[in-house]
Amino acid sequence: DLFAQLRELRADLAEENDVEVYQIFPQRALFEMCEFFPNTPKLLKKINGLGKVRVENYGEEIIEIIQKYIDNNKLSPKEYVKEEKKEKQSPTKQISYELFKSGKSIAEIAKERELVPSTIESHLSHYVGTGDLPITDLMSKEKYEELKKIMKKIKYESFTDLKHTIDNKFSYNDIRLVALKLGSEKTNM
Repeated sequence: DLFAQLRELRADLAEENDVEVYQIFPQRALFEMCEFFPNTPKLLKKINGLGKVRVENYGEEIIEIIQKYIDNNKLSPKEYVKEEKKEKQSPTKQISYELFKSGKSIAEIAKERELVPSTIESHLSHYVGTGDLPITDLMSKEKYEELKKIMKKIKYESFTDLKHTIDNKFSYNDIRLVALKLGSEKTNM
């Protein structure tokens, strides 16, 4: 019952704000709220996927639903210990990497995991840096070679500095990937 009420609230808020439902709060937050019954902003912030901004924007309505549920069922909030949960969870980068290796696209992984594509790109870039994922799995060889030459030639202090200097066909993620690849090549020499 609580799950259905919170899911309905999430759908209403998403429609109201013209965003995807996971941008209101992710599915895992929905499950955790039903498990722990957080009925204060402080308790709500402990839920994975509900940070300060989401609690400020939607917390009042979420807490109202949870408090009614607690009162109607004579319940009390359960203690939430993040440290224990983290030990049980697979590392998030690893999950994205395994899904990518199974053949899913970055967009598909982002949708499945209720994350934005740039987060998945960041997860995968970690494995380019470790050498476990060829950079050419994430960008064409031609694009990689061209950006590598530029990055070796141009002096820059930050990725933003470099981005303003080069062609718009290269994204921040492209720059990060090539920088990681160049960094891993230096350590392997």
